[in-house]
Amino acid sequence: MQNNCLSCDIVSGKVDSLRVYENKYFHAHQDYGIPIPGFVVISSKRHLRSMGDFNSEEQQNFGVVLYKVRLAMIEALGIHTVYTAQKERDIDHFHFWILPRHEWIIKKFGNSTASISNSLDYAKEHLKTPENFKLVEESAEKLYKHLNGN
Repeated sequence: MQNNCLSCDIVSGKVDSLRVYENKYFHAHQDYGIPIPGFVVISSKRHLRSMGDFNSEEQQNFGVVLYKVRLAMIEALGIHTVYTAQKERDIDHFHFWILPRHEWIIKKFGNSTASISNSLDYAKEHLKTPENFKLVEESAEKLYKHLNGN
């Protein structure tokens, strides 16, 4: 782990996260900084930029993790449509975003890929309320229980 790495701190538990699933290679959590209920980020546990940097075990494992999380979003939260995105960075950890296409996002920002960044920016600015954080935490708890059998 690198010093001053937020992803390493989240994976190690130094920074609180709303973890929903974890295995040897990946950590999936509800994004707390962008409080949209059901917004899950799958992060690599080691430093790499893209899927092209996965070793063979990570290649085989990522699809399984993505499938499990996505199925749990459907079964536990009733989220049937999502946007997915992966942004490659020079450093940090691989991140794969699974953003629910909530009705309010479609109504407010439309159905195009531009609505992804618009809804994320909107959530950072306008959804950091106690009521919304409660919904985010409840969503994460439902996903955690569904994925981990608790």
